[in-house]
Amino acid sequence: MQPGLYKIVPAHGDLSPYVRRFMYANAPEPVDVTIAPAPTGFNYFGQIVSGSVTVVVDGQKIQLASPFHFSGQIQNQKISVHYSGRVVHLLAEFTPTGLYRLLHLRGEKIHGRLVDVASVKPELAEKMEQQLGSLDTDADPVQVFSGFLRDLIPDDAGETEFVDAAAALIEKSAGRIQVGDICSELDVSERRLNRQFRDIVGIAPKYYARVVQMNTVIGMLMSNDKAALTELAHECGYYDQSHFVKTIQQFFQQRPGEFLDGEHHFLQTFIAQSRVLDRF
Repeated sequence: MQPGLYKIVPAHGDLSPYVRRFMYANAPEPVDVTIAPAPTGFNYFGQIVSGSVTVVVDGQKIQLASPFHFSGQIQNQKISVHYSGRVVHLLAEFTPTGLYRLLHLRGEKIHGRLVDVASVKPELAEKMEQQLGSLDTDADPVQVFSGFLRDLIPDDAGETEFVDAAAALIEKSAGRIQVGDICSELDVSERRLNRQFRDIVGIAPKYYARVVQMNTVIGMLMSNDKAALTELAHECGYYDQSHFVKTIQQFFQQRPGEFLDGEHHFLQTFIAQSRVLDRF
């Protein structure tokens, strides 16, 4: 895919507690590419407007029955996504607790999965079909999509206070904080934090911290911030560069150079720019 295929639009105002940003792909020409998604720490909610998207999870092809889908947290799954045709794709990237607070859907329910909205939220799927089924070509798709989500903001968004606080501490530390230190800071038991975090976010806080750490690394590699990268490596306990590179390779299933040099421009946008912008 070409660099810049996805337009990034930050979420603002009353949507910001639930949605971090929107991604909008509108390929001017047909594409034909297969990518291997990497963990970002976030859940997604999207609409495939046109083009073909084929997803394989651990060797099993996933057939979507409609253009409206949820994409859950990636952990140990081996996933490939093939895009073909003139792809037009809208995505909302949730905050760590946004999926649960906005749509009352627990992250653990869609962990490692790409699912039709209708299979987990049939009433929502029907509403999407009515309001988003045929986008007006003159309208701004991101504004239409964000307006749809804004109308879903509930009066009672649910209690996720210490989960939000835990995620914020992890992000602030670039994934370097220990779970025990989070529990001490928030005065919550490790068992309760692990259970609630995994249930709502879709992954455990320890793994979320690792995702944040690795995503931050990719951002630093892209920005060529060698000083910050060296500091991060030392603070995370990597005793030499080869140890650090090996850890990155295990996480992304390829060496850092291969990741950065490959045709994964939109993954770099999803992963690297997100944490770099958050930190700086």
